[in-house]
Amino acid sequence: MDIFTIDPDKCNRDGICVTECPVAGIQMPDKEGVPTPGPGLEQTCMACGHCVAVCPAGALSHRDVPIEQCPEIKEDLVINRDQAEQFLRSRRSVRVYKDKSAPREVLKQLVDMAHYAPTAHNDQEVHFTVIEDKEEVKMLAGLAVDWMRGVMEADPGLGKKMSLPLFIGAWDMGFDVICRSAPHMVLAHAEHGKSPFSRYYPTDCASALAYVELAAPTLGLGTFWGGMFMGAALAYSPLLEAMNLPKDHRLNGVLMLGYPKFKYHRLPERRPVPVRFSVKEDMA
Repeated sequence: MDIFTIDPDKCNRDGICVTECPVAGIQMPDKEGVPTPGPGLEQTCMACGHCVAVCPAGALSHRDVPIEQCPEIKEDLVINRDQAEQFLRSRRSVRVYKDKSAPREVLKQLVDMAHYAPTAHNDQEVHFTVIEDKEEVKMLAGLAVDWMRGVMEADPGLGKKMSLPLFIGAWDMGFDVICRSAPHMVLAHAEHGKSPFSRYYPTDCASALAYVELAAPTLGLGTFWGGMFMGAALAYSPLLEAMNLPKDHRLNGVLMLGYPKFKYHRLPERRPVPVRFSVKEDMA
C-alpha cells in the first residue's frame, strides 16, 4: 500500500501538500498530475498528518493517518483573542482540593486531550501514569519526606536553604504541603534512548503536562506542578522505584490533580515580560 493516496477527482492540483510537508517528501510531477511520494519518503515520513490536515479539498489520505480519523476543524469552536487571553490568564496553581476523586473516565478524557501535545519528530513517546488512589499519592509524598529527612541529616545547611524543615514539620503535624493532599497525581515519563530524538523527551513530557494543566479546568479539575516532589524523585531511588516506571523510562514531570475547593474570580497581573526582538538588542 502506498504511503498516501490521492483522490484525483477531489485534488485541486494546488501543491499545498507539497509545500507543507516538513520533510519535503511529496512531489508534483506536472500541473495536470496529482502529488506523489518523493524518493525516500517511506524512510523520512514522520506520519505527522500535515498533508492530510492542510488539504482544503480532503483529497489526500495517509496510510498511518487516514482521513477518516481526522475530523474537520469546526470554525464555530475556534476561540478568539480575548477568549484565549482570559483562558490562559485564568490558569491557576490549585493547591486546595475537595475530598473527591475523579472518575476514571474523566481522567481518561484528560490524558486523551493532552496526548495531542507536540513531540520532537512526532515521536509521540510520552507515557502517562495517572494515580487514581489517594493513598498511593500519600505514600509517595511520605517517601519524598523521607528524602528530605535524609538531606537534613547529610547537609543541614542545604536543607534549611530549601526550607525542608517546614515541609517535614508540616508532615509530622499531619499536613501534606508536598502534594497538598491531592487525590490524584500525573507522571509523565518516556523511554530514554529509544530514538535519536529521546534527548527531547523531557521537553515533550513538559509540553504534554502543560496540555493536562490547560485541559483540566474544562473537566472541572485543577492542577499544580510538583516541583519539590520531582526533585525528591530524581534524587531518591526508593521514591522513584515506588513509581514502578517501565524499564529505561525516565520521569520528566509531575502534576497534582483534583477538584478545586474554591473558585477564582480575578486575573492577577504579572511583571512586564522580558522580551527583545533581535539578537542585536541587549536584554533590558
